[in-house]
Amino acid sequence: MHHFSHKFCSINNVIVLDEDKLVPGLTFGEIKKMIENHLNPPYNIGWYFQQFMKLGFALTPYPKENYLVWDADTIPVNFIRFKDESSLFFTKTSEYHKPYFDTIYHILGLEKTNDYSFIAEHMIFNVPIVKSMISDIERFNVLGEVWYEKIINAVDKDQPNGFSEFETYGTYVLNYYPLIYKIQSLKTYRHAGLVYHRLITFKKINILSNLGYHTLSFEEHDSPSFPKSIIWLCLRVYTRLLNKIYKLLFV
Repeated sequence: MHHFSHKFCSINNVIVLDEDKLVPGLTFGEIKKMIENHLNPPYNIGWYFQQFMKLGFALTPYPKENYLVWDADTIPVNFIRFKDESSLFFTKTSEYHKPYFDTIYHILGLEKTNDYSFIAEHMIFNVPIVKSMISDIERFNVLGEVWYEKIINAVDKDQPNGFSEFETYGTYVLNYYPLIYKIQSLKTYRHAGLVYHRLITFKKINILSNLGYHTLSFEEHDSPSFPKSIIWLCLRVYTRLLNKIYKLLFV
């Protein structure tokens, strides 16, 4: 968990929200119970929870028309368009994971019709479309009282990664709102952490930017090979130590 001072938030116009209070009923504990009752064994509780939060944000008073979701382990290093005068932009990739589309069919009755993936390190959501999709999921004949419970119950019990909010939303848009979005391709470095780890310098970032990359991702499980891995290990230990000291002093 990251802690931000009031001064930092004020200067940078940052609002820090309690994820368990954002959407009524949608809490980590509630998702944990639902997953433990359905998946065997219970997989990736936090992974599912953060996906539901991205969709559930549309139900809060904060976004007006559109809102951008961005992976915290990814940094932009070149100009990226998210919309123009008439359209929003999807960023296409080449991933494919069949269980995602099995779940989409079970909660919306939709099948994959495009030859690309919507799973990028970001997505711009349209509030009315997300609300419409959530309403359609809640009306669908799947066990559950609310939309996120229906999604969990639609996932294969033995599938650890059975839902993608990006693939679900993208598929829904293509079927019902195809003129709202345009498709773009970006040059992304998904596993930059394997080479540069999170101690990457501004000089190296500028080099990669000049090579045409739009984003660099530094996933937590990606670490460089020896001897760079020693530096990465020291950084992780140092970060965890600081977090423990902070909790002892201020929490």
